[in-house]
Amino acid sequence: MAIDPTAQSADQLETLILRYQERGLTASAEYAAYVEAHALKSTPKLKLDVTISAIRAAARMKRFIGYGDLAAANGVAWSVARRPMPKHLDSILWKCHHFGWPLITAIVVNKQHLQTGAMEPESLAGFCEGVRRLRVPITDPATFLTAEQARTFEWASAT
Repeated sequence: MAIDPTAQSADQLETLILRYQERGLTASAEYAAYVEAHALKSTPKLKLDVTISAIRAAARMKRFIGYGDLAAANGVAWSVARRPMPKHLDSILWKCHHFGWPLITAIVVNKQHLQTGAMEPESLAGFCEGVRRLRVPITDPATFLTAEQARTFEWASAT
């Protein structure tokens, strides 16, 4: 590995991650190491594996999960998790893309949408922005979201 991820700041790691994404190198081991290190530094109270497990558990039951539920799964109050949650979910997108998983953050919604899986416009825009940084094309955000939600439910049932 050319650059030691533990010696980099969260901002430096984010720059490296974005460069790897721009070049389509998200399958590399270096990319995965940068994503893990970035998550530890940028959102230390929110753990990737804990959040992924919570999302997977909800998906196995074909249920959507709320942002507050992810905070609770990590043992953190929502007031603490609210600001770092978007970066945390981006890290999960990066990890999903690296492993070829569906983009599982598609089932994370506001609590008032737990029955339908709809996303608030700003949440959908943030999700799509993160996906596009991974060089995944999106022509219709709502259709893409629904498809990723279905893929997430299918994936969780198979794992």
